[in-house]
Amino acid sequence: HGKTQFQQLQRQQQQRRWQAPARHLLSWPWSSKQSSRLQAGSGGKGAEAGAAGAAVRPVVHLQHGLLGSATDWVLNGPGFSLPFLLADAGEAPLTNTAVPLWRSRAPDSAVLQVTSASDFNLCKFMLQSHNCPACAGKPAGYTVLTEAHPPKCTQKCTRATHAACAGYDVWLGNVRGNIFSRNHTTLGLLDPRFWAFSWDEMAARDLPAMLTQELLLSGAGEVAYVGHSQGTTLGLAFLASQAGSALAERIKVAILLAPVTFVTHVDSVPLLALAQLNTDQVFTLLGFHEFMPSVEVLSKLEGQLCMLQPALCVNILAAICGYNPSNLDPRRLPTYVNYTPSGTSVQNMAHWSQAIRQPGEAVMRHYDYGTSCRTVLDTPWPCNQAVYGQLVPPMYNLSAINNQLVLFTGGKDRLADPRDLELMLRVLPSRHILLHQHFPDYEHLDFIWGINAAQRVYARLLGVLGALHGS
Repeated sequence: HGKTQFQQLQRQQQQRRWQAPARHLLSWPWSSKQSSRLQAGSGGKGAEAGAAGAAVRPVVHLQHGLLGSATDWVLNGPGFSLPFLLADAGEAPLTNTAVPLWRSRAPDSAVLQVTSASDFNLCKFMLQSHNCPACAGKPAGYTVLTEAHPPKCTQKCTRATHAACAGYDVWLGNVRGNIFSRNHTTLGLLDPRFWAFSWDEMAARDLPAMLTQELLLSGAGEVAYVGHSQGTTLGLAFLASQAGSALAERIKVAILLAPVTFVTHVDSVPLLALAQLNTDQVFTLLGFHEFMPSVEVLSKLEGQLCMLQPALCVNILAAICGYNPSNLDPRRLPTYVNYTPSGTSVQNMAHWSQAIRQPGEAVMRHYDYGTSCRTVLDTPWPCNQAVYGQLVPPMYNLSAINNQLVLFTGGKDRLADPRDLELMLRVLPSRHILLHQHFPDYEHLDFIWGINAAQRVYARLLGVLGALHGS
């Protein structure tokens, strides 16, 4: 009976493939005649020609959260997910969630790779509207991207430029160590040095590399930054540590969805256990350096379990970051679990554990390497004195941020607890906060997967961007 049920489930999944994204966000089967499974193969010259021949489109960078990837932003599909609304210039979202997603239009897309200052090769995605004649022709240099798992980002992926048309150039970043950014110019995945990073390095090296490339290839003078969860942490850390720099001044606005800076009041059972039991240190002693990687077999199994028993998915999501059953489409639970978690380093989780164990003060610190600079075998070991030149990790000066900020927060967010948000608001420069909109009923994931996020959150977000860009 179990085998028959499994075979029926397989047939149902095959029949429903058209309803949901394939193994990566560029494989939308309902895209336009130009295949959305495209990978760009030309670079700066195309960008210069595009900029010279047409008006430059405003640029928006979207940054995913902890244990996520760029796919987090698009799993609700066109008409509901923020990248598609941005690329289509805020076209009114669908109001009936039962409408098959293939009836919506998906923008043209491309994949590109950027190498950070520490030689990590980060795979990014770009979405651009095809709803105007100027975007009708397929640009030269595009090649088909395979649907392998994990998705492949080849060495020659730079964006070929479309002529500008209505909407935003939407760039979806991936940070080192997740399923799309598991490549380094010299280090392999089995090398512990590959995984020796936390969100410090993401903010200091990955994010500047991505933003610089986006500005260069688009020809734009500035970029709007949108982050969710850990993506907000990266944005604030970058703006605080690089305040006054030429690149930071080109961030027109930082829009923060479920912002996370201080986590002393976090209410996530798995994260609390990780912090209180020093599980991160145990993993390191056992030789584990990667945390919750995305494995095809496991993700498929989780998706099948969700199909058979949606309550299992509810428990997984509720344990990690909360669950709002009234604002999440249960039919999409298998898709969500199929894409998350996307993996990170044990050191990154250790950094969050340190923040959880930190006393309830409004301080956001760099990673704590400890005070011991030698191992038990008397070999050199990273320590605060060697890395920072002081015994205590330095703080991020959030009050030094000189950019416009927009905050969207939730009253039931167990990762961005309202008490921690209150501490954050005391530190951020209030004169730069253009808008703070609070949703008392919102959980952490509602901002990216909520069925009413398009109407309640994204409509306001698009309005802010439109006002700032004079449209």
